[in-house]
Amino acid sequence: MTTNPHTHAESIPAKHLPNRVVHNAPIPQENDEQHTGASAECPSPARLPRRRLAAAPNQDPAARAIEPTSQRALLGWVLAETLSGTGEIVVVAEGDKLKPFGKLDRTRIAQSRRASSAIPALVQQCLVTRKRQYRDIPGIHPLSVHIVPAVGPAGAVLAVQLWTGTPAQKPPLRGPVGTVEWDAVTGVARLNSVLERQLGIPAPLSRSQYILPELLGYIDGFDDFFGFLDLFDRASTVDRWVGTITTPGRFSLIRRHLRIVAQVHIESGKRYVRGIVHDITALQPPPPPHVDSVTLAGYPGPTTQAIARIDLGTCLINRWICLGPGPLEPWSHQNPQIDDDSAAAIARCCAQLHRSATGSTAELRVRFSPSRPWISVDTEWTALVGARRPQAIVVLTPHEPSP
Repeated sequence: MTTNPHTHAESIPAKHLPNRVVHNAPIPQENDEQHTGASAECPSPARLPRRRLAAAPNQDPAARAIEPTSQRALLGWVLAETLSGTGEIVVVAEGDKLKPFGKLDRTRIAQSRRASSAIPALVQQCLVTRKRQYRDIPGIHPLSVHIVPAVGPAGAVLAVQLWTGTPAQKPPLRGPVGTVEWDAVTGVARLNSVLERQLGIPAPLSRSQYILPELLGYIDGFDDFFGFLDLFDRASTVDRWVGTITTPGRFSLIRRHLRIVAQVHIESGKRYVRGIVHDITALQPPPPPHVDSVTLAGYPGPTTQAIARIDLGTCLINRWICLGPGPLEPWSHQNPQIDDDSAAAIARCCAQLHRSATGSTAELRVRFSPSRPWISVDTEWTALVGARRPQAIVVLTPHEPSP
């Protein structure tokens, strides 16, 4: 036996329930004291009345059925490196998501079949012309494709930034991309103006090239410094590196957290290290400066002396500090000319300390211009113990210039 659950419920007129569906069952009257009979059968959902949205003024109600229910979400820019020089595209960032080694067809901008078929040809055209590419793709839901190159110091495109959206959408703000290229033998670097601004190099100090210790002087922290130095070592199997650096904001007054993607590039038998740099400060605030960045600066010694940290595997100086004005001061921004005997002495000291010697000495002759006299320099070498890549501290004491 079943009973009607609404038998003793208070009767409420349907006009006060605008959001409820009223079945076509008999409505109880106020003078009915008791319901009789079985409850009314619930009709099929297909027969229930449906709410209809009113059409906007001057709009055909039938047009609403073919319009999208919501506007397409605004996608972020995709950053892809092209450091290999072979046309290979490697995604390293998508919007605010960082990627070490991503594929372009896995990004959100390439999920449309029309976009994914148009993007590769546009990228190749961008690499050849080194100019921005733009294309409108017609259809029921039209698309716009933007591709912007980041050109390196030698003229090659080292990265591209890609974005797709509707023609009615404006692309979001695009972050600038710095580019750099090092000579792996000398450590001399060329970089674009974007990277100079990222590092906080003021315009009066801008120059066409920077030696390695000078450029690293604008950096006060590495998340993997030795991994970065592996790229310069011919004996290393590492040919690609992704890491972060921090800048002290010495001139710009803004500390930044920058991400570098770098790769070895061989051209005409010569080894280079190419890199792109983008600012991730908004995503990851910069960590405190590394203690190493201030340790050497506190060395007590005569003002004419200089202190260097040298990588024993490459014989490259990566840190240089002059304790005061003196004949070695130009070495802070210029590689000197070194005579053959001095070059052999540097190679000997590096090899000795690399083979577990704790110290060594050598006398060098250097000059900073063919028209300038040679400078004799006494050097004392001390190995740094425990580093993954062997390093040494070198104290340089100059003598009076000799003819």
